[in-house]
Amino acid sequence: MNLEKLENSELYITELRTANKTVYFETPEAPNGFIWDEIDELLEEKYATTVDVEFVYIDNCANHHYGSVTVKERNDYADLEMEDDDFYNATQLTDENLIDLIDEGS
Repeated sequence: MNLEKLENSELYITELRTANKTVYFETPEAPNGFIWDEIDELLEEKYATTVDVEFVYIDNCANHHYGSVTVKERNDYADLEMEDDDFYNATQLTDENLIDLIDEGS
């Protein structure tokens, strides 16, 4: 995965996954209309009820924080998880802030 030219204090989508299909981004994408079109398309597939969205948040010190959230439909999220236990203290972000960043492109 190419993270070299990504901006600090931004969230980027790295992977979209259902039980049957995975969309992997070699260069992570900021949430945008294209990402949401992909999510909507995955949700329309047979047997897909959710899409797991993998992402990386790059903080103002250029540290990478990885996480995931399950999307049931636009504006309906579950199971937000961050790999870094100290993420919230290090960045001062909340779950709501992360959801807002993901929602930006919808």
